[in-house]
Amino acid sequence: VFIDHGMGVVIGETAEVGEGCTIYQGVTLGGTSLYKGQKRHPTLGRNVVVSAGAKVLGGFTVGDNAKIGSNAVV
Repeated sequence: VFIDHGMGVVIGETAEVGEGCTIYQGVTLGGTSLYKGQKRHPTLGRNVVVSAGAKVLGGFTVGDNAKIGSNAVV
């Protein structure tokens, strides 16, 4: 995992990040549920790029080699 300009990056407690991922400044891998003990944060596959300011919210999987644009909300 490569976190470029890591200021403001938030990675939730149940998030999983695959090999070769790149995460840029201001990215949030956040949860949408308040229930503890369940998968609340996203899973990133291999070689995913999450561009600056993107918010990836929820307990779903982003597939291998995906690219998420700057300031996107997924």
